[in-house]
Amino acid sequence: MSRSFVRSTAVAALLTVTILAARAEPPVPAQENVTVTATKSREVVEKFVKAFAAPTKLSGKIARWESGICPVTVGQPAQVTALVTQHVKEIAAAVGAPISSLKSCTPNIQIVFTTTPQALLNNVRKDDPDYLGYATSNEQRDALAAVTRPIQAWYLTETIDLDGMKKIDSGKRLGTGITMSNFSAFSLPSSIGINRDPIYLPDATYARVTGNRINDGVRTGFNHILIAVDSGKLGGKRFGPLADYIAMLALTQLNALDTCQQLPSIVNILAPNCDQNVDGITQTDLAYLHGLYAMGSDKSLVFQQNDIADTMTVALSKGGTVIAPSYAPAAAADIPTTRCDAPDTPSAVDGTAITLDQLNASIRAARQFMAASDAYQDCLGKEIDAQKAAATPAKPFNQAIAERDLALAAENQKIKENVGASVNAAIATYKMAHP
Repeated sequence: MSRSFVRSTAVAALLTVTILAARAEPPVPAQENVTVTATKSREVVEKFVKAFAAPTKLSGKIARWESGICPVTVGQPAQVTALVTQHVKEIAAAVGAPISSLKSCTPNIQIVFTTTPQALLNNVRKDDPDYLGYATSNEQRDALAAVTRPIQAWYLTETIDLDGMKKIDSGKRLGTGITMSNFSAFSLPSSIGINRDPIYLPDATYARVTGNRINDGVRTGFNHILIAVDSGKLGGKRFGPLADYIAMLALTQLNALDTCQQLPSIVNILAPNCDQNVDGITQTDLAYLHGLYAMGSDKSLVFQQNDIADTMTVALSKGGTVIAPSYAPAAAADIPTTRCDAPDTPSAVDGTAITLDQLNASIRAARQFMAASDAYQDCLGKEIDAQKAAATPAKPFNQAIAERDLALAAENQKIKENVGASVNAAIATYKMAHP
């Protein structure tokens, strides 16, 4: 199976400065108006879980990560992609999801920022159709490959039996089938040799189970998750809630993202006509994720839902789960001056009124500016890392530093694009004037 679709897709689009300069801290629960203390509240939570969680097509169970997650983010400057990737890991650690301990792991969560998400999915449909999710026909795969949301996820799941044997959940034949003994023939002497041929099941798969109806020993896990973020449709959106939303999609497969949830949830920020907006991941979301990663993963769907609802009821009755912020807001006067020097922008040139030597000089100047800009953005990233490393509980990291440096990096990246476009236009104009 090809794994090159992300690398082969042009996704180097930037979010607006408004997004990049917004809140970048790990999640702090938004205001909750839910107090779970009575039987009625338990029923509300149970209804929420049944509507929220999406059972898989093959096993009918709720999928979760059974192996360590290894997220990767592309399509944004390095400082932004690192924040998104780290954010997913922080949420995973907070709710008990497994995280790969390998320094060089194979990415199984791919987060792609792009202004052309449908082109990305067309490549996935062509080269890695299993990444779209379970489908039994080309028509179903075509439907799965359609991009319909500004942030959308596709889930490849796998079934894990009692012995730990894993099989990809696919509508395609993945093996040679199963041949089993024929036990249906009569044992009478007259029937010896009759109807004794083994039975061949060409599309069957097998798994070792306990035989128990409550927990049969079979689990469903995620094998790969692809998340496409249409950066062209998210202008003006705050970065913090978007990162929370992405983290939610990276840890669970949800059932109704277009439905306004009655309990406060991060999914409401992109649900149409939903007036229950929140500022970030909520206590409800975190309680749900805790329940998901604490449930009996080999239980049947009803018992899994009950496990999650039980965990949520207890967590919400205690005020929910709070993830302590790593960043602290500060006044602008408290922000230290950046030690990174932005390069001077080269002057634009007119291709119709310059000599060849002048054109070559402008090309050299543009290349020097590109290299200096890369060093400048790298300096900004190291400045953020250094401030984070020096943070202590008594003096936490200043959030405004990250906001400022990310905004400066985004501004410089935009200037780089403009300089490149200007030089390319000058070259084209010069060639037209000097055929």
